[in-house]
Amino acid sequence: MGGFFQHSMPGHLLNIPNRPQVDRDKKGRFSRGNTVSRNIENRHKFTHGHVPWNKDGEFAENIREKNGKHYWYIKYRGNWQLKHIWLWKQVHGEVKKGNFIVFKNGDTLDCAIENLEEITRAECMKRTRSQEKINYGKRITQLFNKYELPRKK
Repeated sequence: MGGFFQHSMPGHLLNIPNRPQVDRDKKGRFSRGNTVSRNIENRHKFTHGHVPWNKDGEFAENIREKNGKHYWYIKYRGNWQLKHIWLWKQVHGEVKKGNFIVFKNGDTLDCAIENLEEITRAECMKRTRSQEKINYGKRITQLFNKYELPRKK
């Protein structure tokens, strides 16, 4: 018996048998009057209060990717949090509004408290902006001033 590949690709070596025809209109439907019993309906559900065997416990840790960098996450009180921020809160208290917790050595997987520091938004901007961008901005300003070009308002 010839298969699909033999008919569509002459000379092909695979011999896959044809599938039997299935009546697509009746597949998966119940006949009139048939019902699903309650036991079949609920046998795949967890009972109330059941904890599955593979559920992560409190203080479980894992590494996830965020914005192209890898970070440690920790499960605390049922929620996953960034580990370095959680550690900072445990030692120094809440992070002030508008401040960031950054890694001193730049290694996002090194969550030692000695490697963490709290910085302001302005300080973060100074650190992340490269010197080239600053010089480029100064050069553009000089050109605008030199040629007295109109600026956007």
